[in-house]
Amino acid sequence: MASKAAAKRLAKEAALMEKDPPPFCYARPREDNVLEWHFILRGPPGTSYEGGEYWGQLLFPSDYPFKPPGIKVQTPSGRFAPDQKISGTPHGPSPVSW
Repeated sequence: MASKAAAKRLAKEAALMEKDPPPFCYARPREDNVLEWHFILRGPPGTSYEGGEYWGQLLFPSDYPFKPPGIKVQTPSGRFAPDQKISGTPHGPSPVSW
């Protein structure tokens, strides 16, 4: 369950994504769990990822924004293993660098 601070912050970030989405990215929280977001990254034109779509999850801890989210890329791409957290440690980003 999300803390009050996490729920408020994630609601604000979801509203910003809806209002002004970044290019090549779509991300939304699950309706039944604000701590789990799903995203699709589209490969930008002129890159080796052009035409690709990469689906994944952002897994926010209940004490977000004071601890970093975990990231799982679900689309097999040859770069990331599906269904495993990436970046920093086996559990996600290093809290020291967050």
